[in-house]
Amino acid sequence: MVFFNIIAAYANDYICGINNQLPWDRTSDGGAEDMAYFREITMRVTKPIVDENGITYERKNALIIGYNTYQSIGKPLKNRYNFVIDRNSGVSYEEFVFDEDKELYFINSLGNALKIMHSDYRLSLFIENVFIIGGGAIFNEFFEKYMYDYYIQNMYITKMNIKIDLQSEEYKGDNVKIVKFPFELAFKKTVKNNNVNNGAHCHDFYNDCWVLHHARKSETSNNEYRIYHGLDVLGYNFMNDERNYLQLIYDVLHEGVDCNDRTGVGTLSKFGTQIRFSLKNNTLPLLTTKKMFTRGIIEELLWFLRGESDSKLLEEKGVHIWAGNTSREFLDKRGLKDYAIGEGGPIYGHQFRHFGARWELDESGHRKVISGGIDQVEEALYLLREEPDSRRILISLWNPVDLESMALPPCHMTYQFRVYNGKLSCSMYQRSCDTFLGLPFNICSTALMTYIFAHLSKLIPDEIIISIGDAHIYKNHISQVKTQLKRTPYTFPKIVIKKRGQKSVEDFKVEDFEISGYESHEGIKGQMAT
Repeated sequence: MVFFNIIAAYANDYICGINNQLPWDRTSDGGAEDMAYFREITMRVTKPIVDENGITYERKNALIIGYNTYQSIGKPLKNRYNFVIDRNSGVSYEEFVFDEDKELYFINSLGNALKIMHSDYRLSLFIENVFIIGGGAIFNEFFEKYMYDYYIQNMYITKMNIKIDLQSEEYKGDNVKIVKFPFELAFKKTVKNNNVNNGAHCHDFYNDCWVLHHARKSETSNNEYRIYHGLDVLGYNFMNDERNYLQLIYDVLHEGVDCNDRTGVGTLSKFGTQIRFSLKNNTLPLLTTKKMFTRGIIEELLWFLRGESDSKLLEEKGVHIWAGNTSREFLDKRGLKDYAIGEGGPIYGHQFRHFGARWELDESGHRKVISGGIDQVEEALYLLREEPDSRRILISLWNPVDLESMALPPCHMTYQFRVYNGKLSCSMYQRSCDTFLGLPFNICSTALMTYIFAHLSKLIPDEIIISIGDAHIYKNHISQVKTQLKRTPYTFPKIVIKKRGQKSVEDFKVEDFEISGYESHEGIKGQMAT
């Protein structure tokens, strides 16, 4: 997986080319500064990459260039891979052969160039960033046809402070070709330049994603030349979709620290990450790059919300995801030898519904609540209904008193709910995250819980945010992650909760969740580390 970026420059009225040439002098103060900035951005790479065999690869960046733009430049740009869109004599996706020592390629379509970059995992060993640099036809085609299909990390936009008068005689006539950067397609909103001073910042808003720009005066000119560019807006994309997840596992795979762990399997670990998913228009963030066990996700969530801790109840429904962590061997290893097989103790369900309660094991080795405790689910629902502006609508599953009695201390441990204008969002914190097996479940489960709480509170689901402490890939999942990263995600499905007069979380059952439009790649199996 490589990172896609847009880099462009334009004058007034978004004019970025006239007769296949830049409409400003490249050697002028502003022009020279912009070209230096272009070289800096498109040649910047962070670090070499090391594969699983310990081989180090020095990487370059790649440029996707329209044929006319390439002709106006007159030569390949050095120390970067140049992919020129030549619709007459370029090669197809199937014909393409990569040679790390070759810097110039001609591809027969923009779609095939994007597909080559995205699908060929080997290219990520040699290419770090891909920059789509124009011209106008390439920008238009990308934003009209492909903007929702590929993860865009950054957009670097330079606004040149020159005035081109298209009404003047030199720009009249049928032979004059004016090209404009499709700003409205890219942002749906014009950059606001008012009160821009040296070092000032402004923002644009596109599809609920903030794009940060930086504005500064030219250091080599006294005119009002200003330059705008993205400042490492990590996670910027055109949709809150599965690419957020794919970006995360890519980062852990390539930047993760080699760590030991309690299971003895070993991990690649990255500390402190965050991903977001929109729930607008009944969207359900259910991963599509591998087939998900949707019924199992729903059954587990309802099991939690009912306050259960006996995994045999799940197994009776064909859901065995807790069997490994409540087996005789695992419980004994945890020092919980009095627990019955399948009993998890005061785990998630207990903390959701009986936080701080006195409890004991009954004669059969199962948890039994004696007295006290707080029903955090009902408390949260009460506040959502009666005090929706509260900033104290939290559920905490991390109870230090009970940790040693739990089969597995909670990984997803804190939920905070916030209501804005009748719309409900949930921010979940996860201390430890198996990004290949666990996180896809956690994403969907958090979304489903938000849908349930919104349904019971007569609110509109809006967004989930998942913040992760230790995000890791177990070493026995590395090949599976690489397989998943080669896949192009489908659109997330939609969900509707069947209305049956539900008044509490206990009233919900699996059949209430009607999911439509789910299309996915085949499943990818992985052994859970215990």
